[in-house]
Amino acid sequence: MSKESIRAVDVATFLLAHPDFLQLHPDVLQALSLPKQSAGNTTSLAAYQLDVLREKNQQLLHKLNQLIQIAGENELLVQRVHLLALRLLKSKNLHETLQQIGASLHEDFRTDLIRLCMIDGPDLELHQSALQSDWIMRAGETDLTAALGDHARHKHPVCGRLRPEILQFLFAGRAAEVASAVLLPLEPTGVLAIGSEDPNRFHPGMGTTVLDMIAELIKNALAMQLDRAER
Repeated sequence: MSKESIRAVDVATFLLAHPDFLQLHPDVLQALSLPKQSAGNTTSLAAYQLDVLREKNQQLLHKLNQLIQIAGENELLVQRVHLLALRLLKSKNLHETLQQIGASLHEDFRTDLIRLCMIDGPDLELHQSALQSDWIMRAGETDLTAALGDHARHKHPVCGRLRPEILQFLFAGRAAEVASAVLLPLEPTGVLAIGSEDPNRFHPGMGTTVLDMIAELIKNALAMQLDRAER
């Protein structure tokens, strides 16, 4: 085999396949150029290997700590979703259901701004007193679709920075405070908007599994109370 035909990857592959090669050929080890220490002295192969292992160990430890932190945050989220479900199950009417939704989102999920936009119709006429909260609004289905544009057709949460006109429609005088938001579709009841002053709280790349669960719980709770009132 000529010198030109031997690649570095070939040498590395051979050494990995024969980890005892340098023990069997110590003369080769003496001829190798090892990485320099900060003082400029050549380090031993054993010391160099130890440094590499330490660095890899630190990287793995950092990743493990990240996974532990994420697991802890996910556990808290599941607990909060469970608490929301219990709140909704204990609600006896639409008024209590709306109260529990607002309390859970503010107290348990630490949201800055929420706005429930319910599609107007005859079924809401029976609940005038229950809808007298500043975070609840009513809108015609056509108006809501026109205001949300493409977002109105999404079946899953929409996260990120919404257009100014959408924020103005949903949050009115407080639209300037919203740096990021999420829209939870509650078809056919309406849509729930959650706004945050933190621009990184909601972003397009975030997972939406928990948000889907929250939307499903709220959507079914509202539908159940509205259906119960009609009977």
